[in-house]
Amino acid sequence: MDFLLKSWSAWIQLNKNTQTINREEYEKTLNELESEKYSHAKTKLELIQSKDEINSKIQEIEFFKNELDKERCAYANVYQFLKNKLVNESTRGIDLISKITEAEIRYNDVIEGLNQKESKFSQIENDYEHKIEELNLKAEQEKYINNLIHDKMNRQNRSKKK
Repeated sequence: MDFLLKSWSAWIQLNKNTQTINREEYEKTLNELESEKYSHAKTKLELIQSKDEINSKIQEIEFFKNELDKERCAYANVYQFLKNKLVNESTRGIDLISKITEAEIRYNDVIEGLNQKESKFSQIENDYEHKIEELNLKAEQEKYINNLIHDKMNRQNRSKKK
């Protein structure tokens, strides 16, 4: 990009001094412009592909979050049901208390597992948010390059008209 700016500056200086453009310099600059356009189109395609991949991964994360919520709710309901049932059957005494303890341990194990899954999904989501930020930065860079190319073409058109 710096080379294009230097070439453009050299061309402007040449144009100011001689009012003519060296054909080789013009063709060279034109080829560089075409190369930049190709590079821009390629980068834009990569950006679109990356966005599609990220959107797919975000949908996958949402699916897993929903599944995690369903599992958590189901386990909480089962736990509550078992706890209520065991409390209501107090005639079994110590036997029931040990069953409640076992159910609580299983519940805690399940909750710990679910929390680990949730932590993993959060990490994946953070990674994709970071990728989105990178893509947004890349898009801004592409916009900047487009503006430079557009400005260069406008200057060329204005100088041709003069």
